[in-house]
Amino acid sequence: MKFDIRENSHANITFNGDSRVSIKGDFPYLVKWFCNDELIGEMVLYGGCWGSYTLKVGNWRIEFWEDDVMINVYDNNLTDSFILLSPQFTNLSPGKLLSSNQLSNLIDRINFLTSQYGCNIICFIKNSERYSLPENIVTYKMNDDYNFKLMIEEWII
Repeated sequence: MKFDIRENSHANITFNGDSRVSIKGDFPYLVKWFCNDELIGEMVLYGGCWGSYTLKVGNWRIEFWEDDVMINVYDNNLTDSFILLSPQFTNLSPGKLLSSNQLSNLIDRINFLTSQYGCNIICFIKNSERYSLPENIVTYKMNDDYNFKLMIEEWII
């Protein structure tokens, strides 16, 4: 996502594997990352440089500061948005079905995220066509067209 910080300066911001900010322009910024209003970290980024923090599901806010003044803020609120969840399962062999415990844990995680953030979860499960999944688990299929606000891989025990 291209985000205009100010004239002749922008950031490329992604929430895919990590929360990454790449600065384009001639101005350095103190960049602050927040998730669910908790400060995750901050760093000074110059044009042509990038920084990132480990991604977790949440409402992210990225603030851009210059000389102790906040210049702009990017808000990645998840309400009514799409999230791509790529669940990773322990002890899953190729061709084996998900255990009832794994399936239950995945459903619990999806229900928690949708109720907590008001978002829509789309799951990428490799070979999902081989599994008998409940209707409330929406899987990503080739040629599906979503504008994901966040893409994350999580371990499901």
